[in-house]
Amino acid sequence: MKILQIIQRSQLRGAEIFACQLSEQIQNNGHQVDVLILFGEHSSVLPFSLFFHYLEANEKTRWFDFDGYKRLSDFIKKGNYDIVQANAGDTLKYATLSKKIFRWKSKLIFRNANKISDFLTSKPKLILNKWLMKELDGVASVSEECRVDYVNTFSWIVKPIECLPIGIKNNNVKPYSTLQEIGISGAGPFLLNVAGFVKEKNHEGLIRIFKKLLHSYPDAKLILIGEGKLQSHIKAIIKQEQIIDKVFFLGKRKDVLEIMGCCDLFVLPSMIEGLPGVILESFSMKLPVLAYNVGGIKEIVINNQTGWLIEKNQEEEFLSAIKNALQYTDPAIKEVAYKLATVQYSIESITEKFLSFYKKVATKH
Repeated sequence: MKILQIIQRSQLRGAEIFACQLSEQIQNNGHQVDVLILFGEHSSVLPFSLFFHYLEANEKTRWFDFDGYKRLSDFIKKGNYDIVQANAGDTLKYATLSKKIFRWKSKLIFRNANKISDFLTSKPKLILNKWLMKELDGVASVSEECRVDYVNTFSWIVKPIECLPIGIKNNNVKPYSTLQEIGISGAGPFLLNVAGFVKEKNHEGLIRIFKKLLHSYPDAKLILIGEGKLQSHIKAIIKQEQIIDKVFFLGKRKDVLEIMGCCDLFVLPSMIEGLPGVILESFSMKLPVLAYNVGGIKEIVINNQTGWLIEKNQEEEFLSAIKNALQYTDPAIKEVAYKLATVQYSIESITEKFLSFYKKVATKH
């Protein structure tokens, strides 16, 4: 098969990283894969052995970028792809609008990476998305929770839709000996959060929880990896709360796994999620995970078996769970979580499921 993966931009974020990991594995299985990046100029940020192409679309006019839609159509027609996969974000807009206007024939799959109903907060948004979804030939949902949510939201959908979760590579990464290697010292404990600075990731709630934790663990440190439009706002809150020496902003990193191996707990109080790959990465580095029970997280974070789940917005319970997790010494949770990530969610296993789905969609009339 010949496959095109469309990603939003060259960045070390979940949807983009997984699309590239999946593409590499598909190539290893003997298929041809191209990756098309919508926004931004040529970049070497994504460290993958793939054929990258750049549409250099106009993000400011993405709803009316007819030149971009035309260039996307020309690229797809010239490539004669069996499958085109739109991987979250604006990739759905560009792919569906391009196909509606210029009528290319490749089968179009949408990689549904979140509970879509959480984003359809008004009737016009729902109507618009229903109109876009008509162009799809298949939907790959990141979790069973997201699949059911999609079916309930677009109940008229009769095209193939399957739960196709993310997978992770077994990189055999060696953790740093200590966090002092990246300039973070102290006794800890060290809490880690990896997420873009956007509202749904709930960094404000995390800061409130962490400040209360300092009453019990005055040497605790919070490490934040990621970037985003709310980063300066969160920095201002930390300065106001006078805990600037306790919170570390590390920005974009290529050594996330090495850092994970030195931390004591991964904390994810997100309000909206699909199935975060960063949780599986934590599992693979035997870093315990504590998260709010949103989206498909409960499908991998099984309470008291592979990690700990707290219901959304229960900050006092989240704080109490952090304290309990930091005192938890039984290695069973780490081992069960590690096996889940490296066997059931290995990139090799997940790729086989994607290829089977692609063949089903490609042969459907």
